[in-house]
Amino acid sequence: MKSDGTVDRQTGIAEVTHPETGFYRVKPTAVPRPQVTRSIPVATLLRGIDTTVRATVLLSAKPTAQCGNAADTTTTVVTQADGSVINSEFMLAIH
Repeated sequence: MKSDGTVDRQTGIAEVTHPETGFYRVKPTAVPRPQVTRSIPVATLLRGIDTTVRATVLLSAKPTAQCGNAADTTTTVVTQADGSVINSEFMLAIH
């Protein structure tokens, strides 16, 4: 995913929304659609040129308020060391 929420390359993604800074909602398209709340999402930040900013990518397979409490999506949140959220590119896999 790009930092603005657009998809760079994908397989099995129906929709990505970027409701607010640092939050990304990803809806899979697998047939049959996986039960997101029983899945294992894994993500890695793509820092590009700026490697000076320390950041972490956090994932939730449970509904979150920031992403509309949708049960069929994962929420990805990118935070800095001080706890503030930022937009950042990342790779995501849902198992």
